[in-house]
Amino acid sequence: MAIDYTNAMPIATDGSVHNHEGRLLYCSADRFVAHVGEGDHCFICDRTEREIAFNREHVLPNWLLHQFGLHGKSVTLPNRVLHSYGTYRIPCCIDCNTRLSKHFETPISEAFAHGLVSIQALVEREGPERLFHWMALIFLKMHLKDRRLYKHLDRREGDARISETYDWATFHHIHCMVRAHYSGAEIGDYVLGSVLIIQVDPDAGDEPFDLASVTDGFTLYLRAGDVALYAVFNDAQACVGAIEPVLDGITGMLNPLQARELAAELAAANMHLGNRPTFHTLMSDEDGADLQIVARLPVGGPVFADKNHDLVGFVKHFLLQHATGNVEGRSREESCDLLRQNKLSFLFDNDGRFISDGRVPSSDAGSLVANTARFGKRDAIGSEAVLPVPETDMDRPGAGVGLNGRAPESGA
Repeated sequence: MAIDYTNAMPIATDGSVHNHEGRLLYCSADRFVAHVGEGDHCFICDRTEREIAFNREHVLPNWLLHQFGLHGKSVTLPNRVLHSYGTYRIPCCIDCNTRLSKHFETPISEAFAHGLVSIQALVEREGPERLFHWMALIFLKMHLKDRRLYKHLDRREGDARISETYDWATFHHIHCMVRAHYSGAEIGDYVLGSVLIIQVDPDAGDEPFDLASVTDGFTLYLRAGDVALYAVFNDAQACVGAIEPVLDGITGMLNPLQARELAAELAAANMHLGNRPTFHTLMSDEDGADLQIVARLPVGGPVFADKNHDLVGFVKHFLLQHATGNVEGRSREESCDLLRQNKLSFLFDNDGRFISDGRVPSSDAGSLVANTARFGKRDAIGSEAVLPVPETDMDRPGAGVGLNGRAPESGA
């Protein structure tokens, strides 16, 4: 059944905004929670299968599955159950699926076909916005998929879904960004979060593809071939600066475990951010003219809580527990305990030196982690209030590229 918007006011009772042709320009938080987070509407246009034909949108795009041979392989869900990448899909209307492919998948797949150099060229040519929004799209789809999957395989333990504890309202900002190509919204300064491109050794002997998300840290990590991509979605670019000591210590190409550890550091930094930015959609009139997504930043710059090593260790254990049998001189159980305490690093040895040439941590590793990534309370004013993002350094091997410029000095 089609909806007639001819005589409808553009601003709906829930705060959403349509144009006079019925196109949803702004999806309010309430509508997103009810229709997308907890409903069955198309996550882009908000229409249902009663209004328009649907098909299935892969959480990871089909070209990526083909390029890295993933159709027969599996992703590990938050409940530690394996799910085939080939059936890792969510409903989406055909129109929006086609539009997503044209806007994201065609240009990004062309860049990925030639690895790190061409991905960097894409960013140099048009900026990081498309790549960041593509990462946000994957992150959103992963969590929307969780609402369709049972938390317990044994139904006698209940019929709760994996997403049972998700606060969908916190995903609203990501949803607005993902829809910007559809709504026409302009993206304001610092709406994009932290973004990193890091070179990874393609001959390190591991699978050529890896994916991990940290829900509470609003962080996604994706490794494909010789490139690792990192994105934090709600930090207004603060967290890359917070882990600057880690980035400064990287003096060569990362191996796959090191790339995952860097994701843990970035996610943990976001979980320590105390004065979080807020995000808003602005328009010139009730018709949704001049739609713009803006960030409002805390005056004085980002403030990080004193480092909680139990929290950092929890994230590291979540991302690296599969590798705890690789530590020389320690049992898997001992290595797990060290990870949980944030006393084990695959990035740096006990003297704080970058571990290169495929070496694994030695049995005396453990004391260095507190010295390599410092979170701490910052003064509201002064130079320490602003955490600079490392400038682009193409020549330093494996250093990675901070794509966001420098952090703001004051609130908007």
